[in-house]
Amino acid sequence: MPYGDIAKLRTSAENAKEYLRNKAELEAKGLYNPLMAKYDGPDMATYSTIGENGQGVWDKMSPTPF
Repeated sequence: MPYGDIAKLRTSAENAKEYLRNKAELEAKGLYNPLMAKYDGPDMATYSTIGENGQGVWDKMSPTPF
C-alpha cells in the first residue's frame, strides 16, 4: 500500500474517533437525532477513504446537534 494512502487512513481514523466521541457527547445531552444524521452528510458505514470510490480523508468532526 502506498505511504500516502496509509497516512490518509490514519488521519481518517483519528477524525472518525473524534466524531464518535462528539456523537456520544451529543447523545448524552439529548441533542443527537439519528434520522437527521442520516441525511446530514456522509455516513461512516459506507464511507471510503481510499479505493476506486474513495472520498478522501474523513473530515466531519461532529454530527449536527438537534
